[in-house]
Amino acid sequence: MVIAPINHISLNEKGVACISGTRIKVRHIAVESSVWKKSPESIQTDYPYLSLGQIYAALAYYSDHQEAIEAEIAAEEAYVERLRSQQSSPLTRQALMERLERQKSGDI
Repeated sequence: MVIAPINHISLNEKGVACISGTRIKVRHIAVESSVWKKSPESIQTDYPYLSLGQIYAALAYYSDHQEAIEAEIAAEEAYVERLRSQQSSPLTRQALMERLERQKSGDI
């Protein structure tokens, strides 16, 4: 028997698994599936430029490398939290609206 490779997944320069020919990381598809409980067809609705084959390949790669992908997801979440904690005071919607009004009236 000859094994036919399916080349939908590649590793970028940092060793992170991505869908070949795109910037979409396998972990993004994994989160869509495992956290948001989306079916592959639903994921394709959100990423219409991906084929179902690419999405299933990402999910298969995730299944085979779950520990490493989960570590990537945790590292990304920790990075986001670190950035949030360094933010002195986030811009609220109200503050943004006030700033836009001042800009319109020429006060800025």
